[in-house]
Amino acid sequence: MSANVLSSRDINSPMKPKAPSDVKSMEYHRQVLESRMKDDQAQKYVSPSDEIQSPATQKLSNFRNKNIMKKSKPQTLFQKTSTKSFEAAKSQPMFADIPKKGE
Repeated sequence: MSANVLSSRDINSPMKPKAPSDVKSMEYHRQVLESRMKDDQAQKYVSPSDEIQSPATQKLSNFRNKNIMKKSKPQTLFQKTSTKSFEAAKSQPMFADIPKKGE
């Protein structure tokens, strides 16, 4: 690298034009897509024995799921209001009840 990378430059000095990016045709992209789709189809074979779990794996999986279900507390989307807080909110004036300053 040159030593004057961070040195000040003349603002009016001409910049080198960037080379235009190589634009590929739509046909090229179609061919690439078709070749990728063909490659993916060959790799989709799944062995039937992949789903089979050993007894130890099944036991660990069941234990993990049981612990997760115990520890997870279902949460409601909206918090329920208690009757006390609802009654307290009723007694306070709402926006329509507040008199305007000009009146």
